[in-house]
Amino acid sequence: MSARDIVFALGRDHDVDVLDPSGLAQLRYSSLVDRFDRCPSFWREPQAYLDFLIERLQRHQYDVLLPSHEQVYLLSRCRDQLAPLTGLAVPEFETLNQMQSKASFQRLMDELSLPTPPTQLISSAQEMRDHDAFPVFVKVDYSTAGNGVTKVTSREQMDGLASELEQQGLFDSPVELLLQQPMTGKQCMGLGIFQEGRMVGCVKYHVRRPGKGGWGMNGESVHHPSVIEHLECLGSHLNFHGAFFTEYFYDEASQSAYHIEANPRLGMLYFPDQCGIPFSDAFLRISLGEHVDRLPDAKTGVRFHQTFLSLISEARTGASRSQLWREWQDARHQRGFYEGSEDTITRPADDFLSRIPATAVTALLLAYPKASHWLVDRTLSNVSLPPEGAQAIRNLRPL
Repeated sequence: MSARDIVFALGRDHDVDVLDPSGLAQLRYSSLVDRFDRCPSFWREPQAYLDFLIERLQRHQYDVLLPSHEQVYLLSRCRDQLAPLTGLAVPEFETLNQMQSKASFQRLMDELSLPTPPTQLISSAQEMRDHDAFPVFVKVDYSTAGNGVTKVTSREQMDGLASELEQQGLFDSPVELLLQQPMTGKQCMGLGIFQEGRMVGCVKYHVRRPGKGGWGMNGESVHHPSVIEHLECLGSHLNFHGAFFTEYFYDEASQSAYHIEANPRLGMLYFPDQCGIPFSDAFLRISLGEHVDRLPDAKTGVRFHQTFLSLISEARTGASRSQLWREWQDARHQRGFYEGSEDTITRPADDFLSRIPATAVTALLLAYPKASHWLVDRTLSNVSLPPEGAQAIRNLRPL
């Protein structure tokens, strides 16, 4: 989804090539992509992925390399090796790891006195079993898209989860988990782009209808001044170079934001552009090493959605075929929830081939809603960064 969003922002004015380990990746079907190459998995085979990438960069002399998802972890680890080959806006690896690791991010927020929900760091199954305040979110240190985050509502459920994680071998080596209390308010995202610690631009949106696992697959741009201050504080303290976004809950009455985690990657470009700020141009220029002035504030009230991701989420929560059909019809005719909102991943007027994955997924879900679980698991296996993947990247030979 992130890659599709980025290609919509850049594909009409730039030549864009894509690397992906899946033969059924969305951008295999895009009129805005010039070349598509299958590559090794960035976390299962990080050295093979890196060798593959370097060979492409040397052969084709690309101007800019844009990590759309968790590949940023590997590219940051190897940024000194990649910098002579292409423009790349990623922070130093130590900086990135402070935000990629949920435990490190929590310690960072505590150090800077920035607001988060009440959170306990633990390192054993016994500490899980000893916890007695419910509900609570149990978070694995490295995970993606809600994978590795479990809402626990009872001691019995906690005991079962602790046993499951033990069986998976999670506690066989030193590990940290988070026990985080839930917060009230609107679920929101705040995305900032930075140049050597200086914020260049920021866009915030509240998730109008969270998807399964808290997915931010739709939203409406908002103005939360305190969040800008928080992101500026983080970026300046870390001398951050590139992009990161935080997920937070916002209480309208007190105008307070509580950040639950961070993702040190780009996430999106098209929606910020739609909010009236030239995010995509600015990020390319930052990648090329050009100085970029502070961008104007984003327009508020701009809405987006991602139709077939909404269908997947509804199917994963048990929606029937008839309910999925009504949801699809509402999106197709832009009524109800979808009124005044733009789809950011299926845009036939901009990319006629974007109909192919949307049609295939919609047809599959209408025929067999339970296929949503297979679709998500297969996708996350390619783009997520599990603990063993993060460790493999950290263990790469000296570069």
